[in-house]
Amino acid sequence: MGDMTETTKMDIESFVRSHQDGLRDYLLLLGCNESLADDIAQESFLVFLRRAPLLDGEGAAALYLRRCAFNLLRESHHSEARHQAILRHEAAETIWARFKLDDSPSAYQEALKDCLQGLSSRMSETLSLHYRRGMSGPEVARASGRSESEVWTTLHRARERLRSCINRKLNHDI
Repeated sequence: MGDMTETTKMDIESFVRSHQDGLRDYLLLLGCNESLADDIAQESFLVFLRRAPLLDGEGAAALYLRRCAFNLLRESHHSEARHQAILRHEAAETIWARFKLDDSPSAYQEALKDCLQGLSSRMSETLSLHYRRGMSGPEVARASGRSESEVWTTLHRARERLRSCINRKLNHDI
């Protein structure tokens, strides 16, 4: 990419501008913190531009970027966290497909913020340790002084409450 024309540079800048917010939102939906989301989004664009695949349309380009981002995220997790990343990816793809047609991702994020505020402090703490700090179930159990089964039960109940709350707020069945 040494001899880029001004047109090529403008095309690349336009492409990045049109996809960077959506890609970052997708990474946040997968559970990345803001710093990791920014790093992976940047790396995803570099991978995309190095390989410069011939894709048919903006939707294909966005899908390719999300796949790059997911693969980079998966690589950044240690082996114990990979299973959870795959599950979040599947859920995120389902949610993303639904809301790109009906609502903006920000509507989902607003509903999620509101619903998180309605959780008990125990559920909030457990979710934060597991998803924001990236701790495994056993690590969360040690940090919170609870058994692993309590942690997994709390995570399960918190996810169910969030799913139900978000569905009510957005009037969707996910």
